[in-house]
Amino acid sequence: MKVAPRPLAFALITAALMTSGIAQAQPQDYRISLLEGSAVPAYETACTLTTPQEIKQTLDHIRDRVVARSSFRVFDNATGREIERPDIDKIVPTAVIDGRFEAWNRWDYTNGVVLSAFSIISVVTGNALYFDYNNRFYD
Repeated sequence: MKVAPRPLAFALITAALMTSGIAQAQPQDYRISLLEGSAVPAYETACTLTTPQEIKQTLDHIRDRVVARSSFRVFDNATGREIERPDIDKIVPTAVIDGRFEAWNRWDYTNGVVLSAFSIISVVTGNALYFDYNNRFYD
């Protein structure tokens, strides 16, 4: 019976590798990465637990930034004059919301997430300033 050269060569190479120890199963240490580097980030400074005061400072900074970039001003687009106290009973057909801060004045998903977060932060912290922003946005 004639054996095809490829299967015979494969069998001979496999046998040689197995007897030499190269292809023998080695115990695997699953703690060692097969990739370069580490999945754990190497921080410049040590990662520590954040204090409640630091969290409050960060939240206040975010709130202040959002409020500073929001405009709740309404203008008469025909005259350019600000409508200081918009009145629902006296609608000005050419009234527009200040468009210079467009991203923070739109009714969209992103601002909805911010408003939802501010509602939760207001409840958790008891700080009404977060919910005050929401009231201004809705008004």
